[in-house]
Amino acid sequence: MTNITPTVRVERRIRQLRDADPHIAKAVETVSRIAGKHEDPIRIRNVYVRRDTPSPSGSDRKQPNREDRPPATRLVTPRGSLLRFSLLTLLEAQTQTPAGDRPKNRRNLLSSGGSDLGWLDLLPSITRVNKPDNRFSSVRPEEKMLNQLQSSIDNLASPQNELLRLAPRHGRQKHAGFELLHEGGRRATGDNVPYTVPRAGDGDTFDIPITLFTNGWVYALTESELAFLLVCAYQQSRKGPDGWFRMTGDERIHYHGLGPDAFDRHQFLSSMGLLEVEPHLSRGAGGQVFKYKSPDPSTGGRRSKKGLIPHALKFLASGFEKPAVHTVLDALE
Repeated sequence: MTNITPTVRVERRIRQLRDADPHIAKAVETVSRIAGKHEDPIRIRNVYVRRDTPSPSGSDRKQPNREDRPPATRLVTPRGSLLRFSLLTLLEAQTQTPAGDRPKNRRNLLSSGGSDLGWLDLLPSITRVNKPDNRFSSVRPEEKMLNQLQSSIDNLASPQNELLRLAPRHGRQKHAGFELLHEGGRRATGDNVPYTVPRAGDGDTFDIPITLFTNGWVYALTESELAFLLVCAYQQSRKGPDGWFRMTGDERIHYHGLGPDAFDRHQFLSSMGLLEVEPHLSRGAGGQVFKYKSPDPSTGGRRSKKGLIPHALKFLASGFEKPAVHTVLDALE
């Protein structure tokens, strides 16, 4: 296997984001039309990002098994778009349906033309180009996009996730009219229940700014970065908009399902104004620990006898008011 250096990885991301920029702009225009005059934040139930009980798997160096993570981190894959599409279904439901009601999915997968907007219009119309000898190379780009959309719907509706329910139809028609289910996803016993739009003030929810969608952040960030920001938004909701929060390793791993790679993105996200980071004196800016000692069991692993404390973080909703693609490119370059 060829090792990819961080420099090569960054250069590739810059190139891909530049190529995607005009396609993301079209998707953002669609999202903005769907959102209309809706300026309220999008409310997400806590169970989307946090387990009620600690996961039975996972360690300091390894994420819990996928089935042991909450939906937001379970959906993250290196080249996938499941978390992105899941978030877009929540945006669509909340901008089209009154709080407390169950959304009715009347949106077609494909636009019927004119001003009609289909689900496919919410996705940037860019796909990887196959090599000339690839047996799928003759497939048209719009057909590839539709195949990817249907695959995302199938995955979200799978028994492992249960975030959508397919319509009782056959073949490709089963994807049209899918039903949105509770964002807690797969339950330990019984089927998942239909989704209802959360009400303002519900105690089991947290907010994300609608500008995460209307300024293109949902497309410009990686899914790992999106998952980490969702967790930070949840943590911030527990402290209030002006408070700081600290996330212990145990909570990050066993309750949120975040691995070390995702958490390490806090510096990059901070450089774009999406987070504020206050390193603890026992740590360097990159998170390394000076004179580390093993955690003291009497504190549940929260701090060592040397006073090891995690960074203090703050989720900045105002940071999402900037255009995403240009901001991410500036930070990468």
